[in-house]
Amino acid sequence: MNPRQLDQIGQDIERLVGEAEAAASGTGSEGKAALRQLRQKLGDVLDGARERLDEVHYGVRDAARTTDRYVHDQPWPVIGAALVIGVLAGVLVSRR
Repeated sequence: MNPRQLDQIGQDIERLVGEAEAAASGTGSEGKAALRQLRQKLGDVLDGARERLDEVHYGVRDAARTTDRYVHDQPWPVIGAALVIGVLAGVLVSRR
């Protein structure tokens, strides 16, 4: 999930909370109308959040499949890279 998508979801939630507080403070028929509007906006925000999360989910799945294919097609370079990273991590840990 990229930072832009996380920011957008956070902004949607903050806006929704603000509208919920405003609707809760309303009374009488105005409050009922505000609650109906809030319910509609809540549905819209949740639908948008679901769509963004689905996009992220499919992106992650695609990246995982691509990585899996690469590792199966090119196992030795991946093993070599893992070995180098492991040695470097071991050196860094042993210095402390």
